[in-house]
Amino acid sequence: MLRVRQVKIKVEEKDKLNIKVANKLKIKDSNIKSLKILKESIDARYKPEIYYVYEVLVDLNDYTYIKRNNDIEEYTEEKYELKINKKIDKPVIVGSGPAGLF
Repeated sequence: MLRVRQVKIKVEEKDKLNIKVANKLKIKDSNIKSLKILKESIDARYKPEIYYVYEVLVDLNDYTYIKRNNDIEEYTEEKYELKINKKIDKPVIVGSGPAGLF
């Protein structure tokens, strides 16, 4: 999978996300197998033009002609485990603010 950043789309063209991602990757939109939105934000700096800015995960049918740059990189999902230490002696209070005095 590929992570594609900074895909800018006008608010009126929100339904054309596949086409914009394909244009950024310089491929045909039929080559996109699946698309998942990781991040969506709004860029309203240039009013009255308002843009959505996306970061997406893209799965393609063919990866052979994709050139990587700063906005396009390979994505591998990382799994994190939270290790809980069950042996806790006593709480540690740092500072003398309202919570420390309580």
